[in-house]
Amino acid sequence: MRCCPSSVLQPLRCVRLRPCIRKARSRLPLRIRELFTYISVLVHSLYFNSLTDSDVVFDSVFEPVFLTVDYITRWFGTVFVCLVVFLTSSILAIAYAVLLPLILNTYSPAWIVWHVCYGHWNLIMIAFHYYKAAKTSPGYLPLERNSSPFVSVCKKCIMPKPARTHHCGICNTCILKMDHHCPWLNNCVGHFNHRYFFSFCLFMTLGCVYCSISGRNLFLDAYNALERFKHLDVEKPGVPVTGMGVLLGLVPTGQTSYQTPAPPYTFRDKMIHKSIIYMWVLTSTVGVALGALTFWHAVLISRGETSIERHINKKETKRMANRGRVFRNPYNYGRLNNWKVFLGVEKRSHWVTRVLLPSGHTPYGDGTVMGGCVGRSRMDVQGSDRRATQSKKRGGRNEPLKKERPKWKSQYPMTEGQLRSKRDEFWDTAPAFDGRKEIWDALRAAALAAECNDLELAQAIVDGACITLPHGSLTESYDELGNRYQLPVYTLSPPVNLITESPSETKGSASAQKQAQPPPCRQEFQLRVRLSTGKDVHMAASMADSIGQLKKQLEEQEDIDVSCQRWFFSGKLLTDKTHLQDTKIQKDFMVQVIVNTNTPVVAK
Repeated sequence: MRCCPSSVLQPLRCVRLRPCIRKARSRLPLRIRELFTYISVLVHSLYFNSLTDSDVVFDSVFEPVFLTVDYITRWFGTVFVCLVVFLTSSILAIAYAVLLPLILNTYSPAWIVWHVCYGHWNLIMIAFHYYKAAKTSPGYLPLERNSSPFVSVCKKCIMPKPARTHHCGICNTCILKMDHHCPWLNNCVGHFNHRYFFSFCLFMTLGCVYCSISGRNLFLDAYNALERFKHLDVEKPGVPVTGMGVLLGLVPTGQTSYQTPAPPYTFRDKMIHKSIIYMWVLTSTVGVALGALTFWHAVLISRGETSIERHINKKETKRMANRGRVFRNPYNYGRLNNWKVFLGVEKRSHWVTRVLLPSGHTPYGDGTVMGGCVGRSRMDVQGSDRRATQSKKRGGRNEPLKKERPKWKSQYPMTEGQLRSKRDEFWDTAPAFDGRKEIWDALRAAALAAECNDLELAQAIVDGACITLPHGSLTESYDELGNRYQLPVYTLSPPVNLITESPSETKGSASAQKQAQPPPCRQEFQLRVRLSTGKDVHMAASMADSIGQLKKQLEEQEDIDVSCQRWFFSGKLLTDKTHLQDTKIQKDFMVQVIVNTNTPVVAK
């Protein structure tokens, strides 16, 4: 097969090389230079891509190494688990066979109670959390189709991945809220066993530190004893005497050798001292290594991150910093709240029953909708009506909208017009910074409905947009993807020092505006209105009509009371004083009307 025909080499002759290389190669024959250029193009085509960066090159080069490590870890996972069980069992055997009799014979009753109680409590916590971390499923992608939102598609599983889900090469599947694959557990650390893994690391570190501190003096005594035994073995007092020694009178007559006395220690004493040294060295080494790992995971939990997300967020922070923006972790709710979400603490007693005692409670949500305190209720996943009622009473992750409105005072007295313009400025600029526009529109509609004392409508808007209110107020909320939304108080209620315009001034200004503005020409068109009952209604309207006038017209056509009508367009609630020309409604657009049939009729 020829390397390249002349037709292919012809355009390559125009390839511009670097000046230093071109000078060095100018002395080579033309045929060799053309062949070298063609080979270099082929080599570049093997790895060139518009998305190629240092990470892609690194992963490609070390892919065989990663595959080898994954293969070894997959098949040696059982060996690592057996090694953990063996080492822990050896420490327990030494503690029960050597240390416990020593404690019972030498310590005071108060210290005996402390060591026995704390040691057994720590042992129970280690065994429970290690078993649960190794046997609990980390959380896999559901096989059946569901309506859960996803952020990407796994290139290996070819399945949609929810937020915080990553593919594990060792388990060969996607793990919900994956942290890492732990070979000592022979299991992935994910959404459902992350708490068990961290608790095991924490209590194992505490146990190692406890053994290292309490056994320090025993270690020094055992080490000194073994050194003394070595010197006694070297300096033996007796030496056998034979031959001429008998003639010289080195030993009594009739005795041909000098018998060596028995050593001052036994084999059992030597093994006890070696066991103490083995226990102290092992617990001290594991305590330092595992303590550093536990501290690192504690820092990640305080930040609302996993080990994988730490690297992702670091790169995202640099990328957004280059664009002049600040990256915010959508799953960070503050240090204390992050720990409450991670540990499943819902009330004060849970710090004892769920943290200091063995507890098998499941984490918040099913893992497909992330956000911790903004995820789906764990009670709903389990389908328990009794627990769902309790979750509403306790005021935990998602509370209903409260009736109380925030009270605040402006730095300077403002009029209603100034307040309205300030609100419009916020609602117009807020979607440009963070969050989703449809959520901002829903929050605006809910805030307007709550200000009109229609909490039922505001709650319906919040529930329909899947917005979570941790404190029962619109000041802080989260969407189903974990994005945080904060509303200033001036968008929810007017200030206490609001300047209200008098009716005479209002009428005067209104009449002045009417005199200044020419009466608009009435050009009627057919306005399409869709009721919440599913019926479509056509109304004759003009751009100068107000929503209040159209409500009365709809009442005449469909016999629907004005107080039962809620008009919406483009996700915004239309007030009675709003005109069609202000809403940018055109002929082919449709207006949504929610009909509230539960509104009581008040006699006039």
